[in-house]
Amino acid sequence: MTGMAIERDFRKLTLATQAELRRVAVAMVRAGKTRIEAAEAVGVNRRFVGRWVKAAAQCGEAALAGGRRGRRPGEQKALSAAQEEGLRSMIVRGCPDRFGLSFALWTRQAVRALIARETGVWLTLPVVGRYLRTWGFTAQRPARRATERQDEAVRAWLESTYPAIARKAKAQGCTIQWADETGLSSRANYGRSFAPRGQTPIIRRPGKRFSQSMISSLTNQGKLRFMIYEGALNTTIFSCTA
Repeated sequence: MTGMAIERDFRKLTLATQAELRRVAVAMVRAGKTRIEAAEAVGVNRRFVGRWVKAAAQCGEAALAGGRRGRRPGEQKALSAAQEEGLRSMIVRGCPDRFGLSFALWTRQAVRALIARETGVWLTLPVVGRYLRTWGFTAQRPARRATERQDEAVRAWLESTYPAIARKAKAQGCTIQWADETGLSSRANYGRSFAPRGQTPIIRRPGKRFSQSMISSLTNQGKLRFMIYEGALNTTIFSCTA
């Protein structure tokens, strides 16, 4: 006769025992055993083995060490004040890849991985979300910055160079113009259009292509000036916009 596997109640085991059972199950899977076999060996549901294997792959062995899963009624918080401050400081300093994590942005999963690696505490995602709210973090769309951008040069220009230009313009009765050039083309980029399956829509347009160049400027007071011209911008054309 084949015996029936009995699932353990992890809540009644010590933290050290829980951690050891996690390591045993993960080691069995890595050695070629199935998750069902590993689950039967340690006496848990196979879903838990799957979570442990994934956690170990993402965050290393620290994720298997266990620890309390966040704040429960009557219990202290899982992280100390010093740990919270250190984690918050790391998140503010840069993206996850800067700290060797395989995430591009600070999602709850990425923050959980950081917490597990730095403190050995494995938290659920809702608990991670509560910590983030406590730290004053909100989910935001990242702003894009060119890798070539030189922040120190930008700061120096704003704090020193531009104020000097503004003072000189005021003294000479001049207006500061913020100018840029661009191009206009008849080659429009169309998006998608709904149509019956297999009947691709057709947009008719002239086959002859044309393009024009344009330069425009805007003052601090909102006055707009622009000019359309042929060919490339040169000093003669530029002088006509002054």
